[in-house]
Amino acid sequence: MIRSFIAIDLTPDVRRGLGAAQQKLRAALEDEPIRWVRPEGVHLTLKFLGDQPPDRIERIGDVLSRWAQGGSPLDLEIGSAGAFPDLARPRVLWVGIREPSGRLVEWVDRLENGLEGLGIRREDRPFFPHLTLARVKDRLTPRGLETLRGHLEGLKGERIGEQRAEAVTLFRSDLRPAGAVYTVLLTAPLGREKPE
Repeated sequence: MIRSFIAIDLTPDVRRGLGAAQQKLRAALEDEPIRWVRPEGVHLTLKFLGDQPPDRIERIGDVLSRWAQGGSPLDLEIGSAGAFPDLARPRVLWVGIREPSGRLVEWVDRLENGLEGLGIRREDRPFFPHLTLARVKDRLTPRGLETLRGHLEGLKGERIGEQRAEAVTLFRSDLRPAGAVYTVLLTAPLGREKPE
């Protein structure tokens, strides 16, 4: 079985911006039970596929290539911040993605339709484009919660970066003790005739 996901990879500039935002939060919340995601491991995940048999991975690549050909590059704005499920009980700290044309959400819906034909279940909740900065391992202290709220509020109006998304990637994810290792299985350029 191959653990995999489909995502838009980030530029080095965006990763640097994420790293800087993380550093501010990390310094303010150093005694809290938070596991920080390495900036080089952050992607805009469009669909987590989980464990898939190798023959299905090939068919997923075909669906992804056809899907990408029907699109065109997207401009992404990275900024704002929040927590899932909410700031009263944060489990995941994230930075939001804004895609001004509104096409990204409908494209993900189209991708879900294509993958459903392979027997891959559609997501139960609506797609919310975001980048995960950290995961909260345990309940934060009252002081930590207050500090977190203040810092996330400060990030709301801040733009961390922007990039043009020109391709979508199918990644393999291997879980290791030091963290996940990602391997590119396929890169499908948006709006071109053949995948690279």
